[in-house]
Parts: sequence; structure tokens; C-alpha cells
Amino acid sequence: MDFNREIVLRSQRSKYFRSLLSSLIFTSFGVKLIMQAHSTVGWMIALVFGFAAVASLIPLLPNQSYLKLDKYGFTIRSMFQTIKVKWHEVENFEAAKRYHKKTVIYSFDRKKRNYVNVENLIGKKEMLPDVYGMDAQALADLMESFRVRFGYTRMAAEEIASLN
Repeated sequence: MDFNREIVLRSQRSKYFRSLLSSLIFTSFGVKLIMQAHSTVGWMIALVFGFAAVASLIPLLPNQSYLKLDKYGFTIRSMFQTIKVKWHEVENFEAAKRYHKKTVIYSFDRKKRNYVNVENLIGKKEMLPDVYGMDAQALADLMESFRVRFGYTRMAAEEIASLN
């Protein structure tokens, strides 16, 4: 594996497309109820599923949902936020079953994280929002290999630089 180049993993577009399609079907059903019966329920159905259609459309836009791995850390981009984490801030990556699906979880190294909050002090585990078309265990192994390769060497270089 070439660790010197960045790897960008994208979400599966098919699941967002299915969600968009089903939301549009229910929105059209709500509009049909409004046209035929002037129903309040039709307005509620159209509004709720109309917002769901917009929320399903956003991840289909370019560069709206990805996981980028490089020698400095990983970047999670989803919907409207971007999270950047350096390799030396993470203790480990592992595959786990959360909320009825296999995903990758990680925990921060409490001594190395650049800010302190209550969740960091109690050792809360973070979860990736998606597995980006990979098996959860394979993705956890890939991220762990990046962390082992770049996490400690970068941290050691920073400690040496701070001593001088």
C-alpha cells in the first residue's frame, strides 16, 4: 500500500438515491392529497418528505460526503460539516456493531487531543458516519495502519522540535 498519497473514500450514492426517490414519491402523494381534498395531512406529508428529499439530495452533490486519509490525519466530510483529526490524537480504530449496523469506532488519546471537554475526559468513543463502500473491519484495519504508520512518528517529531 502506498502511504505517501492520500486516499479518498466516497459514500455509496445508491442509498442516497433510493432515499431521494422514496421521498419524492411520498412528496407527490402529499401534493396529490392537497390537490384533491385540500387536506392538512397532505400539507404535512408534502413538507416532511419534501425536506427529506432535499436532505437526500445534498449528499449526491460533488464533494459533500467523503473520508480522506493522508499522512497528517483523516478528514470526515458529511452534509454541512468537516471534521479533521490528526493521527496522533487517536488511540485506536476498531469495527463494532452500533445501531444495528457494522461501523468503525475510534477513541481519542486524552493526553494528545488539543482541547478538553467532558466527553474527552470520560473516554467517549466516536463513530464514523459511514463505511464508504468498504467492509467495516477492512476500513478499521486501513485506518489503523495509517495511524500506526504516521501517528507516532509525527508525534515524536513534534516532541523533538519542542525540546529545541
